[in-house]
Amino acid sequence: MFFADPTVLVATCNANETVDWGGTFAHNWPVTSGAKPPAFDIWARLSDEEAAVLRTRLIDECHRAGDVFIHDGAIDECLYLVREGEVEVRRRNQVLARLGSGDIVGEMAILNREPRNADVAAVTDCTLSRLTAADFFDLCQRLPTLKIILTRLVAHRLSWSSADVLTRTIGSYVVVEQLGAGTMGWVFRAVRGPTEVALKMLPHPLVQRPFFLDRFREEANCLQQLHHANIVQLQEVVELYGTVFLALEYVRGGNAKEWMIQRGRLDPLDVRTMTRSVMRALQAAHARAVVHCDVKPGNIMIDTDGRVKLVDFGIAGSLSDPASLDIGLTPAYAAPERFSTARGSPEADFYSLGVTAYEALTGQLPFAAETVSDWAVAHREQVQVPVREREPNVPLDLAEFIDAALTKDPVRRRVALQPCLQHWAEETTSLVVSHPPLPREQYNQTFGDAPTVTQQLD
Repeated sequence: MFFADPTVLVATCNANETVDWGGTFAHNWPVTSGAKPPAFDIWARLSDEEAAVLRTRLIDECHRAGDVFIHDGAIDECLYLVREGEVEVRRRNQVLARLGSGDIVGEMAILNREPRNADVAAVTDCTLSRLTAADFFDLCQRLPTLKIILTRLVAHRLSWSSADVLTRTIGSYVVVEQLGAGTMGWVFRAVRGPTEVALKMLPHPLVQRPFFLDRFREEANCLQQLHHANIVQLQEVVELYGTVFLALEYVRGGNAKEWMIQRGRLDPLDVRTMTRSVMRALQAAHARAVVHCDVKPGNIMIDTDGRVKLVDFGIAGSLSDPASLDIGLTPAYAAPERFSTARGSPEADFYSLGVTAYEALTGQLPFAAETVSDWAVAHREQVQVPVREREPNVPLDLAEFIDAALTKDPVRRRVALQPCLQHWAEETTSLVVSHPPLPREQYNQTFGDAPTVTQQLD
């Protein structure tokens, strides 16, 4: 699957926690009526040289209070940066938003190349800087950082435009809140009538790479056909605002990372159930020539009813397209061979699942490192303390799976895994955990914002 690019999603910081490409760590931002958004700082991630180039394309304008400078239905393709004063976004005499110094307005229409859907008027005397669509897209090619800022801007607008249902509408979905930012972009909770979905927005730097969309559309169709009880279903793909949104089955529970924070070491039988569930999800995907490439606690969801679902096949790779397997990794969970080839494989997926199961049982990772290069050495050379020494109550078949999964050589790993995989594939006992994690809302109230693992997109 061509869902990522090796130059975009290679981890750049320690362990499995890396810097958010938005410039701050992700938060859960509810879209609350009447909340005034903080000003969006377009200059935050630009270097002095990049900022200077951008300023050469800006055209300054002054408007008196009451002037309407964006008209509903107009086809003018430009955006405005408010330098001084305040402006209002209005539609049919309803005020949708009030923006001030530092804010950007009008960008959604140029991204969609569609007529304006609201008026924008000066509330006070204003100084604005106008940027045409042609200059904007030219600058995006010259200044890659601007694409990242573009993603942040769209996410900002979706997260904070509480009164502006138009802005928060993605296809037939309406965004309710931001859930966080991950390795492949921003995730929102959205609704379509009574149906809830997790809406994932891919970052513009990825989507705007040459040939990405053509290959993405082909592979998205394949993922929509990937139906399994332990895989979060991709329901629809929406192309809007210069990027791609994935409408995914919404899981009301929490992920395994949150689960570990809540409980420390997890119940061995629950870990066994979780591992078996993910194993079945991976086998179903591998049978359709799809490799996940980023199995880790943050990508394993446990619903409130105890069912386990593997999520984030958005960076999956296709065995029929080897180039698509050369994608990013999370160092703490990556198989040794991925640090030299960066290539995903079924054996590498099971290695990552073994690391995850070990951590869930013992409360610590099987190896210790700091930098990405240190992790490469650790996975290649360190020998883990046997899981039964750290957790004597681990079921024997789970301990055998972990030992086999953490085999250094991928060929030997494949052979070592076969007996356990076959045994679990034939087992018919329940795949429901007994003590599921708190749902996200309760988790946030008890522990603060749910953790998100993000990566640098420069």
